Amino acid sequence: MPTLLSKLSRFTLSSRQRQIAATTRKAGDDARERGHWRRAADAYAAYLKVRPDDFGIWVQLGHMRKEAGDFDLADQAYEKALRMEPDNDDLLLSLGHLRKLQNNGEEAAAYYVKAARGGANPNALKELRSTWFPETIRSSAMSELNGQDAKAKAIVNRSLDGVSLISALGFVAGASRGQLRMTGYDPQILLRFIPKVASAPVIVLQIAFDRHSLQADQGTLFLDVGNGFNSQDFILLDYPDEPHCTIELLIAAPEAIRAIRWDPAEGEASSFELRYIRCQPIRSIDELTAKIDDERGGEEADPTDRSDIPSLAQIREGLTPFFQKGKLTNSDRQIMQPFLPPWTGRGHGYAHWLHLYGTPTADDFQRMDEMIEAMNWRPRFSFVMPVYNTPPELLSEIMDAMLKQNYPDFEICVADDRSTDPQVEKILQKYVVIDKRVKVTKRNINGHISLCSNSAAKLATGDYIVLVDHDDLVPPYALFVLAAYLNRFPDARIVFSDEDKISTSGERFDPYFKSCYNQYLMYGHNMVSHLGVYHRPLFEAVGGFRKGLEGSQDYDLFLRCSELIDPHQIIHIPHVLYHWRQVPGSTAISADQKDYAILAARSAIGGHLERLRLPLASVEGHAPGNCALAVPRELDTSISIIIPTRNGIDLLDDCLASIARHNPENIEILIVDNDSDEEESLQYLAGVAEKYAALNVQVIAAPGPFNFSAINNLAAASAKGEILCFLNNDTEVMAPAWLDRARGLLAIGDIGAVGARLIYPDHSIQHFGLVTGMYDHGVAGGVHLFENSHGYGYFSKHRMIGEFTAVTAACLFVRRADFEAVGGFEPQLAVAYNDVDLCLKMRALGRRVLCDPSIQLVHKESKSRGHDVSPEKAARLDREALWMVERWGDRLVEDPYYSPNLSIRRPDFALAYPPRQHWPWVSFNGKPSIASGAIARAPRFVSPGCKGDQGYLAICAILKNEAINILEWIAYHRAIGVDKFYLYDNNSTDNVKDLLEKLIRQGIVDLIPWPINPGQVEAYDDFADRHRHGWTWAAFIDLDEFINPFGHESLVEWLEGFVDASAIAIQWFNFGPNGNDVPPSGLLIEGYTTRLCDDHVMHGHVKTIVRMVDYDRAQGPHSFHVRGKVVDEYGEEIDQSTNYALMQPKQHHAICINHYYTRSRQEWQTKIDRGLADHGPNSQTVRNPAWIEIYEREAIVADDRITKFAAATRKVMSDFNLPMGPQYTEFRK
Repeated sequence: MPTLLSKLSRFTLSSRQRQIAATTRKAGDDARERGHWRRAADAYAAYLKVRPDDFGIWVQLGHMRKEAGDFDLADQAYEKALRMEPDNDDLLLSLGHLRKLQNNGEEAAAYYVKAARGGANPNALKELRSTWFPETIRSSAMSELNGQDAKAKAIVNRSLDGVSLISALGFVAGASRGQLRMTGYDPQILLRFIPKVASAPVIVLQIAFDRHSLQADQGTLFLDVGNGFNSQDFILLDYPDEPHCTIELLIAAPEAIRAIRWDPAEGEASSFELRYIRCQPIRSIDELTAKIDDERGGEEADPTDRSDIPSLAQIREGLTPFFQKGKLTNSDRQIMQPFLPPWTGRGHGYAHWLHLYGTPTADDFQRMDEMIEAMNWRPRFSFVMPVYNTPPELLSEIMDAMLKQNYPDFEICVADDRSTDPQVEKILQKYVVIDKRVKVTKRNINGHISLCSNSAAKLATGDYIVLVDHDDLVPPYALFVLAAYLNRFPDARIVFSDEDKISTSGERFDPYFKSCYNQYLMYGHNMVSHLGVYHRPLFEAVGGFRKGLEGSQDYDLFLRCSELIDPHQIIHIPHVLYHWRQVPGSTAISADQKDYAILAARSAIGGHLERLRLPLASVEGHAPGNCALAVPRELDTSISIIIPTRNGIDLLDDCLASIARHNPENIEILIVDNDSDEEESLQYLAGVAEKYAALNVQVIAAPGPFNFSAINNLAAASAKGEILCFLNNDTEVMAPAWLDRARGLLAIGDIGAVGARLIYPDHSIQHFGLVTGMYDHGVAGGVHLFENSHGYGYFSKHRMIGEFTAVTAACLFVRRADFEAVGGFEPQLAVAYNDVDLCLKMRALGRRVLCDPSIQLVHKESKSRGHDVSPEKAARLDREALWMVERWGDRLVEDPYYSPNLSIRRPDFALAYPPRQHWPWVSFNGKPSIASGAIARAPRFVSPGCKGDQGYLAICAILKNEAINILEWIAYHRAIGVDKFYLYDNNSTDNVKDLLEKLIRQGIVDLIPWPINPGQVEAYDDFADRHRHGWTWAAFIDLDEFINPFGHESLVEWLEGFVDASAIAIQWFNFGPNGNDVPPSGLLIEGYTTRLCDDHVMHGHVKTIVRMVDYDRAQGPHSFHVRGKVVDEYGEEIDQSTNYALMQPKQHHAICINHYYTRSRQEWQTKIDRGLADHGPNSQTVRNPAWIEIYEREAIVADDRITKFAAATRKVMSDFNLPMGPQYTEFRK
């Protein structure tokens, strides 16, 4: 009837009303296509004032209100439509989605049940099965849809042995005696182990059935261990591909399992004949290992083939203690089960993984004590904790956890925010008495968490502030791990770790294994907290926490601190050092527990974006508790879309039609035809420009064998757009604003590539970022593969924009200028890995690579060229993988955006067996095992035109109070060809930072705080860790050493003669004071012109220039291990197996190092006072004060050859407006 009324009502509208209706309807449709949700909603609302009987537009209005985040208004529109068509299953599904967004699980489930009833809407059924719903709601909803047939129940009962039946839902009895027919909703058989079986440590469960019409290749066995059936406790059952199926699996600790539930198939209305379900106990470890060995055919699992499968020896060692134990608990089961076949849950068996890799032994703690004693630097930590009405048992737990730290150099700073519970003050005062490291202040007024945290921080005197919440926990080794990492990364200003959650019963679960700091992921959720650690001067410089951002005050703190520091000073520790307590109301339970926290996060991010002048805005996220980025400016940057094709015009036309649907502006489309030979295709290509005239289509011929790289390079050379979009012909655009997103992101200078979220036609994920080092070839592979695109996945990461090492070129946006700067795609990579190579080149250029979920396309994938299954294609893939390994080497091994705790053999963020990074208490070369800078340190990025960390020649040096001549030293070496200077500051107290400020801003100098002592060798290795792939050569010298290529016009010219060397050792000439009591005015190189004699023993010392790609490690301040030859200035090889720091002095015909060892008498005294950077504070090695007299007496050989570079040095100082002469005011007389 509504349809008839709708037709009749047209005749009652006036001409004016019809015009308004047509205009507003079109405006709404256009705005919807462009993703302007509120604009579309307003237009539809105006339309409905004229046409209130249009059911479809009421639904569309609800959709637009929902997309805009106006949930109450969306509800009103949907309810209006529901009154018109109360049984419309699509509308009921939409109402279910809305209730889900409103976090109303019960009403969402009720709508989904109505939509799914009678099989009307399979998507509603899929929603009901999702993990979003608590098991109580889900079970209740499915029970509404399911029924229990008495005859079916009797069939199941007859088949049981060792288990008893609870219920059989979703079945009816079939025609034959044992046949069960599934109703298609959620068929399930619930069972309970009988006591004599349940008492065994392990049982064998066997399920046998005949398929009949059952097509499923997999079922699921859910376990109720006290929390009902849920998505955390299950085992996947792989069915044999044969008519008669028998599944056998081993189940640990059955006594800890309240019930099991077998779901034979999901959503499949078919039948099978159940033969039996049996359970048998296994009571000895010998019986168990014999059974597993028999199933394996007596062969051990090949650890190189399946590293996630334990060997028999590992199974015996891991499970024997549990066979000797009494009653087993669920915690025991979690450790035991992943040792047992079918091992399908091992990748996510966190308790098991912790048991193997995350639980230090007594020997480990002893080793930690020894490592603490051996540390070069003992940073002091201040725990900072706000407290308000904390439950007494939780407050005592966190206080005990902090005091149990095995690293002793810490204090605990607590502020009580005027708790009304008297137990809080009583407990805190108890701890003040117990340990003098506990400091407590009580606020006079309740100021909430920000001000209370600041009150606690005012008590802090440590080097670093360690933030903890009053109801969480830290492990006893947390500060040891922090100290070990700070000894490796002593310039760190912010340190953060992995985290997990902990239940009130002490069970650890849901670990978040993070990557290095990912700036754009941070705009989606707070990946840093917890554990968050801040250099105290930095914390104080930003004023601590800000009032008004409670709930996300730590989010805001990090963002403000990050703006003041070098990204290299943000360090990630890839180990869990924080346990986030699961208590009611905590965001540890649900990301959407605290709406005020999300609003505060968006405010914090928005302010940060404004301060950085990034043309972005923080908006509501695509997943609960998260934020997203909007591109508020509409840009018209020209885009060239490049689409290779060969025949397959059906795919190509779908692709072009999807682009045209979204009315793109200022684009061109270059179709690159790789030898299409079908008549239909040729005719299509001849007319495609006319068919899609608005798209500005051109067809470019690219004849010859398929080479993705060459084809796209050819088109890019002809492209006119400022942005290039490489697009597969088997894609369809789903996001209306996809081009606007790309324009907005690529308007940010340090973003070099933007990839898309690609989904298969069945709505599973095909691509959201690539990880290097994955799978058999070890080059790269996808993560998130096959996840439900409507779900959230691993910490909602595929729902948030983020940085990746690489993205696929199936849809890839780059600036044309950057594409040309890196040489485009590599023609040697005809099919595979060309996109990975391009992205790695972009990152080497200093650009970010992003993947944006708001740029979404359907990708039909392999239809373009098939899979690599033929021997020829497999061989080609092997060749291209080898090429990548040879070009990129170890840069493929450690992906900075992927945790070493996660598997590189699976796409589902499964746990790594073993993890690729040891804990620090595992010794490596006598030192703690610490993650490399490649995965621990946040990367740097630069915009076009800015000085990056790459070039031909750099200098690395350590300094302490060297301000006096540092400007000349830099200018001199710039004059002979050095591009950049990396200076490690060992606690200078002079004005060196102020002097260098201008050069730091211009990217010529990096000044790295380096407080450890000894620290010179460590500084050299740190430089190599950061920059080995950025620089061709680096010289490792001191601030009193000037490289003097007197036989050449520059150092660069001299280096070009060493094509085969990996390192070059250059000897000293030591210069004396030249009679100067104080620093002479003018240039140092002109003021000191007498040295020791040529063959003096001191002239045997060398310093080394290293080809950075061959750098292995520093032997000491003078010598290095390299992957190749060390030679002298004549090209003669030096034995690097011994320390070559001191050799027989040689004659120098082209180069030497002028070592101004003493300089003036005042400078000599300062040099003695500051000590040695390569010796510890307790070292007995010192400089002899009397050496100045020796140098005054013996340094009499005139040598002014270096002055040939004096004029060039002055010019550099003039060009950079640097002051001449000594700069250390103490010496200016």
